[in-house]
Amino acid sequence: MQGKPTPPEGVKLNELSAAVFDALSEHTVFPWPVLKTQAKRFNIDPTSLSPRDLERLIDRLANGVARFTSPEAGVAVEQQLRALLPRR
Repeated sequence: MQGKPTPPEGVKLNELSAAVFDALSEHTVFPWPVLKTQAKRFNIDPTSLSPRDLERLIDRLANGVARFTSPEAGVAVEQQLRALLPRR
């Protein structure tokens, strides 16, 4: 049995990127490709996300997970990622 997904060797994630990766890995076996692909579409570095970056990516990340797993997983990812944003 395989363990929890980890970032590719040599990839260093800041605290927020690591939290996003962990949230994605709960719902897809491909968290890094999902995060990397969606971030690159916005010219965002997936290894050093800021709260503003995450705000811009949440819908795309949730839709990506929903498309490849299930709508329920997409909703769960969206909720988990929104919980990572600072309260205003």
